[in-house]
Amino acid sequence: MATEYFVDLYAAWREKGKAVLDTCAMLYPDTFLKVVASHMPREMHATVTKINVDRVSDAELDAIIARGMARGFSEEEAQANEEVLQ
Repeated sequence: MATEYFVDLYAAWREKGKAVLDTCAMLYPDTFLKVVASHMPREMHATVTKINVDRVSDAELDAIIARGMARGFSEEEAQANEEVLQ
């Protein structure tokens, strides 16, 4: 039962999701903003590591990349978000 629900929900989202969001944003902007805000985290935590790549060996860079990938950051995401990473 639950699986069927999520399959149906996903199908409806794929078919009508953008149109529903656009309509809601136009006709009910306050509701739209509440929905958007409900998806945002209350707090954000980030670890920022500044790396001077001129002073880091290839082996050290490989280790940094491996740690990032172990945390779940994939090469595809890096390519998709290349401007963010620069």
